[in-house]
Formats: sequence, C-alpha cells, structure tokens
Amino acid sequence: MIEDKEVQMSASPLNRHDRLSGVIGLLIGLVFCIGSVSLGLGEVHQPGPGFLPFLVGVALVCLSAIIFVPTLRKEKSVHRQEIGRGLRKYRKGGLIVLALVFYNFCIGFLGFSLTTFLFVVFLIKIVEAQGWTRTLVTALCSAAGFYFVFQSWLMLDLPTGPWGF
Repeated sequence: MIEDKEVQMSASPLNRHDRLSGVIGLLIGLVFCIGSVSLGLGEVHQPGPGFLPFLVGVALVCLSAIIFVPTLRKEKSVHRQEIGRGLRKYRKGGLIVLALVFYNFCIGFLGFSLTTFLFVVFLIKIVEAQGWTRTLVTALCSAAGFYFVFQSWLMLDLPTGPWGF
C-alpha cells in the first residue's frame, strides 16, 4: 500500500511538468551558451557581444537543473501535491503582478526611492506576511541600496518625487 502511494506521487502531473519544464529550460540554456560562444565572449575586462547571452544561458541551465534534478527522486511528499490545488496557488503571483503595475505607474510621480520602499513593503508584509520590523528594515535597506547603486555608483538619473528623492 505504501509502495502504491509512492508510485502515484512520483507520477503526479506536477512532477511531470517540473521534469518537462526543467528539460526545456536546460535545452534553451544550452542553445544560449552555444550561440553566444559563436558571437565571441571577449575577455574579462572587455566582454564581447556574446558575454551577456552566455551568462543568461548559464543562469538558465542552473535554474532549470534546480527544477529538474528533484524530479529524479521517486519520493514526493503529500504536501507537494496539495500545493497545486485550488486558485490559492495564483494568489502570490497575482499580488506580485499588481505590485509591479503599481510600481510602474507610481515611479514617475512618487519617485524611485519612495516607490521602491512601498513596493518592498508590500511584497514582504502582504505577499510574504512578515512582521513590521523585518518589513520596514528590509524595505529601507533595499531602497537605500538600490538608490546608492543606480544613482551614486552607476550615476543614472532616477525619477524624483515631489519631496526630491
């Protein structure tokens, strides 16, 4: 009886979809890597036109392997099957899309720093349901870090809000 359950769980649709998407991702990543090598990777201090596509291909291969390798195991927990039930599985994704729309809409008049702060607060507090201390500290550090990287280090002009930041 236990063996029947293990066989059913290993053949679950979620496992098959993970395996299929992992293989497809691996193949696309390998195509990116091979194609970018033909463009020329360049050198460390002077990257060629194929350097960034090569990095994208490597990242895709790594992430696809993370999805694919666990599907090779025969055991699957019951919890994994329950994840796919109902519309609850789309809640976080929908909230993140709404947050991105808000971010895109508000960055022009609220400014980069405030919009980024509010975006991170929403993601951590609402989507991930963390406490206020962790949420505010993370949002403040994220907004300040992104501001430093883009404004000070890369010297990009970021949108400023009515308060000048």
